[in-house]
Amino acid sequence: MTISRESGHNFEFGNLPKFDDLEKSRIEGFGLVVPRLSVEVQDIEINENKQNPKSDARERFLASRRRTGDPIAYLNPDIAKLYNGSISFEPYRSQGGKASRHGVIFGDLHFGQNESVSIAIKPFEIVDGRVQAEREWLDDYFGNSAAFKLGVGGLKPVGIIDDADHTLYSLTVLQKSLDTFDNIDWSGFLPDFQLNPGMAELWSRAAHSIAILHSLGDSYHGDLYLRNLATNPEGQVFPIDWEYGDFCCQFIDDLETRFTNRFRDLKNLLKGMASPVNIGIESGAGIFMNTDSSWWQAFNQVFYSEYQTWRMELASQGSHHMRIVKSTEEELSQLDKDLENELDLLQNTYMKR
Repeated sequence: MTISRESGHNFEFGNLPKFDDLEKSRIEGFGLVVPRLSVEVQDIEINENKQNPKSDARERFLASRRRTGDPIAYLNPDIAKLYNGSISFEPYRSQGGKASRHGVIFGDLHFGQNESVSIAIKPFEIVDGRVQAEREWLDDYFGNSAAFKLGVGGLKPVGIIDDADHTLYSLTVLQKSLDTFDNIDWSGFLPDFQLNPGMAELWSRAAHSIAILHSLGDSYHGDLYLRNLATNPEGQVFPIDWEYGDFCCQFIDDLETRFTNRFRDLKNLLKGMASPVNIGIESGAGIFMNTDSSWWQAFNQVFYSEYQTWRMELASQGSHHMRIVKSTEEELSQLDKDLENELDLLQNTYMKR
């Protein structure tokens, strides 16, 4: 993610020639909201001890928020303590966020002269009615917050802004050196992935991260494409953008429900890995295009066998491990069959082109 400062602290909206028109419009809109904000310390914290921490936090917020008709920022306590009655915004120009359907923007929130926080801002425009936009807004913020609190990914939450009439905003702390898997050139990775140990390690860590998520009760990401799998300079790998994800921290016995959620995540990931680059909206990383062997075999070597190992290792822990091990074995057996069929279909489709 390439980010650069475009202006000084007190920038003028009309003097942003290096931003594209849409990015400039979003920045201007957010910049106009910030000086008008009132700030509240709201109960928007995740309680990780709840069975459904995301939905619990969302419902507590909806029950306790105050609606005034004016823009309100609900900030988490760590950020709210910086507020001294004054907020201003300074934008960054970034090559990141372009693939986001919401159009993420970046910048600094300045609290007076001495405190600031670099943030990523995801706007949710109120176009087809407030109810739909508000649901997506809260699902994004509380999904990310739950993932961050539970240690399965996500970015540090800052808060949410209700602009009353036009746009809702979800704010997280900006990791300036974060990169997503769709921005990595995987063209030389296979067939000899052992010659690229750093890249192979990224997939090993991805398998570990996703296995932890899928071992947490009935938790899933819901949109696990390569653009939502991130790595940082420390080599950590974790999912981001949790708008469609959910968390249930209690194991459920219903195999069909568990299988459906895990299969959707892995199918999206697999499709992103397998689909060729530069084919339009269906573009992926094209990881398997240079191998003459079975794509299923390559997928196992790169990711899936490690994922299975971690799932079984995690299932063997805890007080009900015998029941969970058996259920996990059944789930993985079904995943094997359906994911192999899915990948064979993709191989037959794309290798005939």
